[in-house]
This record gives sequence, C-alpha cells and structure tokens, in this order.
Amino acid sequence: MIDKLAYNKLVYVPELKEGMIVAETVFSNDGTVLIDAGSIITRDIINHLLNWNVRFVKIVSDLKKRSIIKKVQGFEYRPVAVELGKKIVREVHSSALKVAEEILSNLQEKKREQINVEKIKKVTVKLVDEAMQNKEIFVAMINIKKYKNYLYTHSLNVSVLSILIGITMGFKREELLEIGEGALLHDVGMCVIPRDIWDSDKILDENQFFHIKKHPIFGNDILQTSRITNPKIINIVYQHHERIDGSGYPQGLKGDKINLYAKIVAVCDVFDAMNSERKFRGRYLPYDIMSHLIRNAHLIFDPDVMKSFVRFVSLFPLSSFVKLNTGETCLVVGSNEVSPIRPVVKVLLDENNKRVKKGRIINLLESDEYYIVQPVVPDERLVDAFEDY
Repeated sequence: MIDKLAYNKLVYVPELKEGMIVAETVFSNDGTVLIDAGSIITRDIINHLLNWNVRFVKIVSDLKKRSIIKKVQGFEYRPVAVELGKKIVREVHSSALKVAEEILSNLQEKKREQINVEKIKKVTVKLVDEAMQNKEIFVAMINIKKYKNYLYTHSLNVSVLSILIGITMGFKREELLEIGEGALLHDVGMCVIPRDIWDSDKILDENQFFHIKKHPIFGNDILQTSRITNPKIINIVYQHHERIDGSGYPQGLKGDKINLYAKIVAVCDVFDAMNSERKFRGRYLPYDIMSHLIRNAHLIFDPDVMKSFVRFVSLFPLSSFVKLNTGETCLVVGSNEVSPIRPVVKVLLDENNKRVKKGRIINLLESDEYYIVQPVVPDERLVDAFEDY
C-alpha cells in the first residue's frame, strides 16, 4: 500500500520512467484494472498503458521513502511487486486453466456446440494483460508442474509462452490476443483422438503416431465449424507442427509459407512438451531442452523466433533450479542477456540441502566466486520452496 504522506504527481504516460512507482490504481474506461497501485513502472507497463490509450498516471514522487527496488545489472528484482504479482498471476492462471479444461473436455465429449468463444476471448485478455505486467512471474508459474490432465495444462502453458515471446518480439496487444487465443486452442484436434493414444504410457508406435499427426487437421475442422473465423488463429491450429525445412506436418510447408504465429507456437509447443512429465518418460531439464532447441533451431525453427525465445527464456530459464559451486541449490529469478550462463539466482537450499528462510539474491554476472555447476531436477521440497519464496 502506498504511503499517504508521500507526495504524488500526475505524469504524462510517454514521459514515464522505469523505476517510478504507481500511486493510484489505473482503470480502463470499462472498469478493468490495468495497473495496480504500488506497481513498479517498467517498459512493458508503459507500452501496456499506451496500448490502452491512458494519458496520465499518478506517480509517487518521494522515491527516497521507497526502498522496494533492488537493482542488479541486467535485472530488476522487485520484492513487493513480485509478491503482489504472484497472487494475481496465480488467480489468472487458475481461472484460465479451468476455461481450457471446460473447452477441451466438452470437445472430448463431442459437445462442439458448447465451445464458448466469448469465454476464450475473455480469458485470453486476462492472460495478455497480466503477462504484459508480470512476464517473469508468469513464466515461473508454468515451470512448476502440478496437473491432473496434461492436455489442459499444456494448452495453457503454450498460450502463456507464446504471448510472452510475442511481447519480446514487440507485438501489439491485438496481436498478442490473437496468438494467445490460437495457442490456447492449438491442440483442440487431440480431443478427437482417443486419450489412450495421446496420453499413452508407452512410446507411440507407427500406427498411433499416424493418428497423432492428424490432430492439426481435426483441429482445423473443429474451428471451421465454430464461430472462430480469424484465419490467423485457424492457421496456428493447422500449422503449429510445420517446420521451416518442410519436414513438418500436415502439409509439409516451408519457410514463409508458414504463419508467423504458428512458428512461435511451434517452438513453445516443443519446449513445454519436453518440460512436462509424461507417463512414458520423465521431464527433461530446462537446460537440456534449451540446448536441444538451440542445436536444431537453424534446421526446423524460424531464426528470428528462436532468437527471441532464447533471449527471453535463456539457457537457464526463469524458475528453473541450479546448483552452485558452493553446494547451494538456487531458483533462477532473472537472466542476463549479455551472459546467459550467468543468471540471477535466489538461494533456496543451503549446502546441506536445508531450507533457507530468507535466501539471498546473487547476480552471477557480478559475482566471480559463484558459478553454476549443474541444473537440478526439482523434487517436492524444491517445488514447495518455490511456492513459498
């Protein structure tokens, strides 16, 4: 809550500076909360306000009384803003997951007439608006895997990742809404395929994979009979398994013949699939996933999309876990673009694997005495520590 004794001033949005603190909650004309009081102004928030045609914002003027920003090179750790953001993001993530479950379960039960287009659009608006304000927290939420149904969670995670990469690539809000909606629906065609195939506890045989490869076609058919008519959204569903070298499916499209949104969803789809535990295999370490994607990027993925993906997700993705040379286990809370192998970390477990209540923040780019020795597979204790941090 903002100190009422602090002097507030009205600032023209184009003149806002990163690091300023919002004094009063900003609302849209229809009453939607755009920016909460206490938020730290970032470049993304400024763009968010401009997209909503907000002209002025009340800012806390007496910054000497505010000690909630801790800056390190290439990263800004915001304890108060993070705590506020985590609660909001969890709520949005949870509500979006319920919508994904409702949509996909209805399709699995052949209730195509019950696809709620308005509900899809509404939840996508929430995802986009919160992602524009809380990028780091959003990517952290999708990296902790607790789910009952892989298809529901995967669809939501790919949507969130695609929105985040769209933000990194400078997409406008309207474009982010399109890619978010299309990514949320990218696997609707799976609903036509028996669950014992797509959720198999064994590696698929040739015949089963033949059926799996039809899901973009089935998804296209579903959208063609729905009230979703935006060709960009339909192309995401139809083309997200196409590859720039022509090795993808269902059409074997190459290069620029593939929709840009579909190219983005393609990368996010592979990342989240490998980052998820399946019945027939364990979850890959984020470090190994990024290494795999980088090695194959020039062959099957759009180079511009991959550059943005690597720049945002990093070699050690946000919310992944690493062990330092000191024996301490840490959570990655920030990245350094100039050196992806030296991110910003927060200590969760000490060298004896005991929980640390108030773990320190270490910017590895500025601390030569510390370095990462290996990525860590999260166990239940690490997951609990993450949710409490």
